[in-house]
Amino acid sequence: ELQEAAERGDHERIAFVSHKLKSSSAMMGAMMLARACDDLEQRARSAEPAPWSDLVARIAGELRLVAAALPRAVNIGT
Repeated sequence: ELQEAAERGDHERIAFVSHKLKSSSAMMGAMMLARACDDLEQRARSAEPAPWSDLVARIAGELRLVAAALPRAVNIGT
């Protein structure tokens, strides 16, 4: 969804989606992902022109790292 909004240059949708992802990421302690989402949200809210691809790629990379680490984190203490 974020990639599609970035491709369309939809500032409002980018800000909305990145804000939701930022909040969720911060709640689970994925602070690098939360910071990347915050950077994108701030850029979108300022209506700063594209390219969005650098931040979207950074977020995608962080999401992959979080997805890989999540199963291990869930199994801690069990």
